[in-house]
Amino acid sequence: MIQTALRTLSLAAFSILIANTMAWAQAPAPAGKPVVGAGEIVSFDAGKMVVKLKDGSNVTLTVPDTASVSGLQPIPFADLKKGDYIATAATKQANGTLLAREVRIFPEESRGRGEGYSTNYGGGGGDATMTNATVDTIASMDTKTRSFKVKYKDGEQTIVVPENVPLARTIPADKTLLKPGANITFFANETPNGFAAVRFGVGLNGLKPPV
Repeated sequence: MIQTALRTLSLAAFSILIANTMAWAQAPAPAGKPVVGAGEIVSFDAGKMVVKLKDGSNVTLTVPDTASVSGLQPIPFADLKKGDYIATAATKQANGTLLAREVRIFPEESRGRGEGYSTNYGGGGGDATMTNATVDTIASMDTKTRSFKVKYKDGEQTIVVPENVPLARTIPADKTLLKPGANITFFANETPNGFAAVRFGVGLNGLKPPV
């Protein structure tokens, strides 16, 4: 069950995601098979964390000192504006638009890091995508048809955000947020010795990261 709840990332998608962590410049290069998961922290002690995944199974992560942490502050769609640098995991639709699973706004100092568009995100096939880009136009703010256009160095995409999909602002945080009951998303490497965490996003004010 663990393997079905964790998504295997292509190196391109992993690079797009990990480049947005401000502390990444001081961290070692990725090693092993990149994976992403989400769930609730069950326990965290002596560098070992147990996470209850969305399918109900548990996974144990080794958490090195280099692992970084960001807080995910939920925001209304109306707070999204032209010029924001964002990341979105999405599904490519038949009409060419991207149906978001989540949208994250990064701090200004992360602008341009990992910029681009990657398919096969999380092993979900060519219609599973990850995009890091700058918001160019807010197309619709209607609850049922929220959408915006982003541009990156070699292309552009239109993102459609369903009513139930969260938007979050990424804010600096530290490991004090990593405590039992916290809802997190994590990026890790699958190694012969298990899963080694690289970075965490911790949901704030009740936010449960979907990815």
